[in-house]
Amino acid sequence: MPTTDGNSIKNVWRVITIVVFAFVGSSGSDFAHFTWWSIGWLGIYGMLEEVDLGVRFFWFYMMIQIMVLFGVVIMGASECEVFEDAFEDNGPVVYIAGNFVMHYLPMLIVFGLCTTEHIFVEAEDGVRQILCAYGFFIVWHFFKDATEVYGCSLPSAIGLFGMALLTFTASICLLSLLDHKEYILDKTQTSSR
Repeated sequence: MPTTDGNSIKNVWRVITIVVFAFVGSSGSDFAHFTWWSIGWLGIYGMLEEVDLGVRFFWFYMMIQIMVLFGVVIMGASECEVFEDAFEDNGPVVYIAGNFVMHYLPMLIVFGLCTTEHIFVEAEDGVRQILCAYGFFIVWHFFKDATEVYGCSLPSAIGLFGMALLTFTASICLLSLLDHKEYILDKTQTSSR
């Protein structure tokens, strides 16, 4: 009977990475949607994990995903056309399943496979990664106006300011988490005994 060990999990990760890259590469997407960039980053992150560099990019990737989740919630509440069109084109079952797979599953996969080494990085490195993710968003936003891409009636600047606020909040949360590292690790080790 097969056992689950670190190598088999890494093999599953490798397969997921290849499938994601194959799907994104063959989808014909023009990467106008920020979600496609986050899915592309999942593939890149997976390859970095395979060569033991995932730790150096964990918070960058997580911040990209947090931006996607934040954007989905705001756009859903703002009744952006992209969601209404996707629902009408695909029906409720495919819409809900596709929404989960594209927006939530990538973050769950990465977070589910991370270790304490991924989470508890040096404070400067973690904040740098978060700021780099915001920088990536700014570059994307420079070429693609989110309100036009998603058919939203919100002001264009709200995306930049909203993501800046989210980035600042994530940085503060990460610094707080890292400040309590010893306490968290001690509680984790105590509860696993």
